[in-house]
Amino acid sequence: MDAIAELKRGRESYANSAWSEAFESLSSADRAAPLGAEDLELLARAAYMLGRDDDYLSGLERAHRIHLDAGEVASAARCAVWVGHNLLFRGERGRANGWFSRGQRMLESIAADCVERGYLLIPVWLEQMGAGNYEAAHGTAAEAAGIAERFGDRDLLCLARDDQGCALVKQGRVRRLVTDEQVARAGSSGPPGTRGAVRALLLARFGPAIRRLEWDSVTFGSNGREVRLQLDEITGPLVRRVEHLVREAPDLESLFAAMKGGHA
Repeated sequence: MDAIAELKRGRESYANSAWSEAFESLSSADRAAPLGAEDLELLARAAYMLGRDDDYLSGLERAHRIHLDAGEVASAARCAVWVGHNLLFRGERGRANGWFSRGQRMLESIAADCVERGYLLIPVWLEQMGAGNYEAAHGTAAEAAGIAERFGDRDLLCLARDDQGCALVKQGRVRRLVTDEQVARAGSSGPPGTRGAVRALLLARFGPAIRRLEWDSVTFGSNGREVRLQLDEITGPLVRRVEHLVREAPDLESLFAAMKGGHA
């Protein structure tokens, strides 16, 4: 086995969103020689997109430890946030809060300003949204968006802006926040496993059939009727499954049938 070739193949597959090939190649390279923290994060994300949650957590935990041993506190804290985020949506709130607290303590130990401080606001606004405190959630997400813009982090910006929009919709303050053209330009910035990624996939695959595009929904025109897909109902592990359906559906009608049939 050529570990270097497998590693290169795994990185290329990841860049092309070929999740199965990325997971297999990066796993093979890892067996030949333990991966570094950055490549372990790629392996973890590929595992996540394949529904391999245990492999996802294992990869992130290993990356977390390697970052920490190397004195890369901010990167270790970011891994802690994603571990906690995954555990939270698996219903393991206690373990999730432990990881969030760990990440917070790490950042409190360093003086440097960093984008990871914005990532640690994610569990804060999720808790606020869950409690129905949408105004506070909007403010927290706006703070995170400001941090993301300052550091040029598109993933955090997409997450924060998306939940800002959801918070406003939940308050009944607004329905349509941006134009179709603006969303289309920003659509590719959605990181895997988020509503932003689902929106981007829908735009890429079925853009011409979209009649209305809002933060909480997408309305399609198909066979002389309108069909509305509620994005705000797609949360947690369901996001990944819907991403898979959007990629694999041969046409809109097949996608609608899969969603209506509860296969998501």
